[in-house]
Amino acid sequence: MNDQLAIVVPADFTDSQPVLFTVGESYDFLANAVGGMISCISLDNGMDMRVNDEYLYNGDEFSPFATAVYWKTFGLFSHYVNGAVVFTGGVDYEGNTVGLTFEQLSYIGNLLLEFGHDLDLSPIMANFANR
Repeated sequence: MNDQLAIVVPADFTDSQPVLFTVGESYDFLANAVGGMISCISLDNGMDMRVNDEYLYNGDEFSPFATAVYWKTFGLFSHYVNGAVVFTGGVDYEGNTVGLTFEQLSYIGNLLLEFGHDLDLSPIMANFANR
């Protein structure tokens, strides 16, 4: 299957990275990125934010960026997000995780800029632009 784009955002969001994954083989990648079992939070724009299943109480570092994204969708102070998160493009008709669209990528990139972090897309842009 073809490579898809996701963005991994650590709790401190300073080393956010675009990464490629393969549709149908995403579970291990997502579980490793969030540090355990995966929960999916569906966001605006057809995006999903994948989090550790125990993100509310597992002792991971507070994630101000992931919390702000959560609040943009569900309202201020709905609850907090801890730990690393992975942004993906939702799921396909078979339930497989799919990659971000260019619009979704831009949305997350612009939010990271608001937090003072520039997402370096140069390593993957050639692959992404050829779709």
